[in-house]
Amino acid sequence: MTEATLILLSVLAGVFVQRLVGFAMPIIVLPVVLIFFQPTSALIITLLAGIFSSIVILYELKSKEALDFKLLKAIIPASVVGIVIGSYVLTFISKGALQIFLGLSIIIFLNLQRYFMPEPKGDIKIDAKVHFYGLLSGFFKTTVGLSAAPLLIWIRFYKMRSNQIRILLSSYFLVMNLVGIASIQIFDSNALVNIPGYIFILLLPVIILANYLGSITASKVNEKSYDKLVHFVLMAAGMITLIAGLDDYLT
Repeated sequence: MTEATLILLSVLAGVFVQRLVGFAMPIIVLPVVLIFFQPTSALIITLLAGIFSSIVILYELKSKEALDFKLLKAIIPASVVGIVIGSYVLTFISKGALQIFLGLSIIIFLNLQRYFMPEPKGDIKIDAKVHFYGLLSGFFKTTVGLSAAPLLIWIRFYKMRSNQIRILLSSYFLVMNLVGIASIQIFDSNALVNIPGYIFILLLPVIILANYLGSITASKVNEKSYDKLVHFVLMAAGMITLIAGLDDYLT
């Protein structure tokens, strides 16, 4: 019972944050699930939570903002390439060293962007930068589990409303998580079988509740406050990645 309670509380917290800012659920959920399950099964639980959460968010926001399918189609193929590159890099570079480098990169670039670069202006454009940041997103997903970080850093160069960002990220996570589950099942056919049935039964109600609470909170957050929240969560993600890397590298 302790196992179920901790996992579902982590999902509740993770989905709440995801509904509020549009990302960051795996950072909260995966470390808890890894306590009780093997990595492949833990990843599937986290990816399933992300899929259900994305569907609920997209359903809720579909009447408020339209998804830019052209933008999504430009990002996903580049991300798949980034996933392949990241998987290859992990075969010869220590994950701890990579986490240190990427965690520091997030922290440094976020602060450079916030305090030294011009204010965001103009609508988002589909150009070479989209493919580059999409590739980086896939690379970050494989290596440190932070696929949203490069996309959000890129988005912050343009004027984009908070709900537009949430819809874009939810659509991206939905597609990439489905690809992730299929990939895991190919290499470990028992990953899904090893997950107890109660996880699937309880996951969706908890996600709906967390999304409802997150939606209420998000409705009270204006665009300026949303930008500050994104900066804070990204900085926290960078710090967590850096600390995890130092712990792995030094032990």
